[in-house]
Amino acid sequence: MWIEIYDELFVDSEIVSPLVKISNQVNQLLSQDLLNLYKEKPLVKSLTTTVVEEFNLKKPKARTLLVQLPPEQKTFSHPIPKSNYEQPIEFSKLNKCHNQNILAGEKLKKLSDQLRPQCAAATEKQKTRVAEEEEPERKKHKSKKVEWSKKQSPAVQVQVNTSFLVRENQLYDKRERDLINEYLQLEMGCFNDFEYKEWTKKCEEMDQMEAKRRMKKLALEAELSHAKAIEAKEQVKEMNKKKAQSLLRQKQRIQADFEIRRKDEQEKVNKLVAKVIASHAKAAKAVNKVEKEKRRNAEEILKESRELQQKKQEKEQQLMKQRKELIAQIRAMEAAVYASANERTSTDLVSKPEHGLLSEMSLLELKERLLDLRNQQEVDRQEKRMRIVSEKADKQQKAREMMERISRHRAARTVAAAKTIFLKKNEEQELALEDDQELNRLRNLLKDKKKPNRNGLSS
Repeated sequence: MWIEIYDELFVDSEIVSPLVKISNQVNQLLSQDLLNLYKEKPLVKSLTTTVVEEFNLKKPKARTLLVQLPPEQKTFSHPIPKSNYEQPIEFSKLNKCHNQNILAGEKLKKLSDQLRPQCAAATEKQKTRVAEEEEPERKKHKSKKVEWSKKQSPAVQVQVNTSFLVRENQLYDKRERDLINEYLQLEMGCFNDFEYKEWTKKCEEMDQMEAKRRMKKLALEAELSHAKAIEAKEQVKEMNKKKAQSLLRQKQRIQADFEIRRKDEQEKVNKLVAKVIASHAKAAKAVNKVEKEKRRNAEEILKESRELQQKKQEKEQQLMKQRKELIAQIRAMEAAVYASANERTSTDLVSKPEHGLLSEMSLLELKERLLDLRNQQEVDRQEKRMRIVSEKADKQQKAREMMERISRHRAARTVAAAKTIFLKKNEEQELALEDDQELNRLRNLLKDKKKPNRNGLSS
């Protein structure tokens, strides 16, 4: 560094300060020299850049056609009522009544559950009174008794899975346990909702009776409309018969005119056919002459072609003989080579290789050992198969037992339900429907309609 060689004061006073004084003059001289250099050398022309200007376009002409204006929004004189966008009041009233009925039913259910239960075992007086009340009903249903054992449908055999049988078996076990627990609780004095269930059943039966009455009414009305339709069809048939007779008469007239015209045309056609046949006979004679000449030319060409084919076959036979001789020579040479090779390489199946290795065997010994191994594998396979078959048979036996138990449960349930429901409900509903005045009126109308139809058919 210069600081280590020179003193700072000396450098500032003797070197730096005179240079600072002369700096302005030096800058002026440099600027003058640069100007002179630029004047001597020609300046490079700068590229002219394009100036962006605004477009001076003409104004567009006015359109001849008028522009379609947007449609005016209609102003309604009266405001739109709110009822158009709101649910009717009737729906809210119905929902309110529905909720009130549900609450009333729940209250009745609670009251029936809170009542003190009666004893399950009936006394002798109660038994006699119940038996006297049930005697007329038994006599009434005695004539219409159904033999359930004879009319019972045979059990349908359905293939089911073992897992299904196990689940069904568990279900019936659970139902048996629930019944036993329910009977025990009733004996101990628990509450029961039997009366509420009977009330609901009666309501359902009334609804079913009303539905059956409506169905019968509709059926009778349909039969009445059918009888009216039959009458209308008979009238239409008579009208069609009259129209058909008039059409037949017109058809007969047209056919007679057509026959006369056809005979005239047939005579003209026969004359033309005779002329055409004569012209065809002349043409056939000319064709026969031409065919005879063609046959002669064809026979000559056939003779020449046969001679050429015979010469060609003779040449091919000679070539085949030469080829067969060459093939026989080649096969004889190959047989000689193969015989010499077999004489050299002859193997003995009984002899051992004798390479000095442990457990050396001949080919026959190897074959015997392989047969023993295969027999042993076959025995193991048969044992495994028998074991699988026995396990499968055990599973099938268990499944059959479960099926028998399930079928017994189902049969008991179906018989009990059918005897209690079918006889009582169906007969009571039929008796009630027979007393309906409107249905009787419709039946009488049907009888009156059917009587004239039968009389017309018999006549």
